Amino acid sequence: MRPDWLTHRFHVLVVRFGLPLVRLHDLRHGAASLAGAAGVELKVIQHDLGHSSAVTTADTYWTVFRELAHQAVAVTAGLLRTHARFRLRLEAASQA
Repeated sequence: MRPDWLTHRFHVLVVRFGLPLVRLHDLRHGAASLAGAAGVELKVIQHDLGHSSAVTTADTYWTVFRELAHQAVAVTAGLLRTHARFRLRLEAASQA
């Protein structure tokens, strides 16, 4: 069996079923990104992909989904608003 047999077979099936043209290796990136989005720890993803360094996993295989980036901004903004309201109440209480 040739080393690239599985890659070739995957490509044949993708074309046959009219799927988006992605490489078999691209599925590793997708799996890492989905696992990260699901909250799986980076070290676990690193181990699953067989990387010696979590930096490789994070920098090369992990995509931040736009929706998650927006959620992070919204959560941070909410935290800042809560903190600001708390500070205003403290200041008002200290002046009363």
